[in-house]
Amino acid sequence: MCSYYQLQAKASAGVIAQSAGDLRDAPWPDGATEFVDVYRDVALASGVRYAVMVVNAYAGMPFSQLERGFAGLMLRDDAQGWHFDPRTVELKFALQGEHGIYLPLVLDLVANELHWLDVQSPGMPVFNNVASSKTAIAKLCPELIDYFGSGAHPSMLELAMLHAAARCRRVFIREGQNQAEFMRGATETASQFFDRLARGAADKPRSRAPFDAAARLAFLLHGDVELPPGSSSYALFRERLIPTLAASDLLS
Repeated sequence: MCSYYQLQAKASAGVIAQSAGDLRDAPWPDGATEFVDVYRDVALASGVRYAVMVVNAYAGMPFSQLERGFAGLMLRDDAQGWHFDPRTVELKFALQGEHGIYLPLVLDLVANELHWLDVQSPGMPVFNNVASSKTAIAKLCPELIDYFGSGAHPSMLELAMLHAAARCRRVFIREGQNQAEFMRGATETASQFFDRLARGAADKPRSRAPFDAAARLAFLLHGDVELPPGSSSYALFRERLIPTLAASDLLS
């Protein structure tokens, strides 16, 4: 456990997490930022598998009343350089909602996977902290991770394929440097097209997306492409793209 009142989480192999401390004043315009460093190698050597990110509303003001409140995640290969390095920010999200305990994500340190939870718990009116959040963490995290592992919960890729199959006749799917083209047949239903997208049964020959001026619908892991004006896009990691769709839009 690492928090404002216990700045280090220690295990058998050493310090696995370090808090920068408790900042109680964040005057405009600079604000303030608190950090918690998690040392993955030490955690793994100590037999720790999951790192749970928890944001608590301590003073009683709900997140929805914050004019500017954000949390996020940096991925670093070393401990050198600036403590805050914008180049290493992989996720940034606004703090919202009326509750006092927010669980945005869980890191599976063994599988090297991020489970996006995005759930809230009422907590207490004031003084929410890690100790008071333990009950919610112990209940919500295992249940959601088991649910994700059951296969009943579609991935973002599957959700993107559903939209593509229903809305598009020509679909490009890229994986690394490889890109495959899928053309929906004249008699192919949306369900059949989705099944082919999921199986990776691309048309032959495989080709690359043309660089034309036509607007597109793009679902991206990394926003590292230039899209024509008028395109609609979702990107998990924004990078140089400004997405027009949120994850919730894919469900509506």
